[in-house]
Amino acid sequence: MALHSSLFNNNKTQQVLAPAIYNSDQLSAEIDMQDFSDLMLIADVGASGDTWSAGNRICFEVQESDTTGTGYAAAADSSVSNPISADATGTFAKLTANSQGSAAYVGAYRGSKRFVKVNVNFTGTHSTGSPIGVLAVLGMSRAQPQNNG
Repeated sequence: MALHSSLFNNNKTQQVLAPAIYNSDQLSAEIDMQDFSDLMLIADVGASGDTWSAGNRICFEVQESDTTGTGYAAAADSSVSNPISADATGTFAKLTANSQGSAAYVGAYRGSKRFVKVNVNFTGTHSTGSPIGVLAVLGMSRAQPQNNG
């Protein structure tokens, strides 16, 4: 039986940061937006082994570039859906309390650059670490079908 869901046929899912326990800054793999018009980013966060606070936090920041592998800079807030106030523009999640763990945080990139990465920015002391993974869902493919399931 053929699967006819537009969510399945028009999207490509890419793991850009493998789930693991991290305690320092992590930069995701590169996401190539060629042939796609939409990008949803999902930060999957588990229960932290550290105590999060305003000074001991984790931020998920979108970075963009016109060139593969180089020239990455923080995306403008206007290039991210529902940006939040943080150290860098283009931030879609800021974790400052342990009650924010065991959750998924979703952001969307709507900028014009071809290449995108997610910077997981650890501020403060994170000795034990926190389980984190990042997925990218590219949508509205102009080169269908994109069935990578």
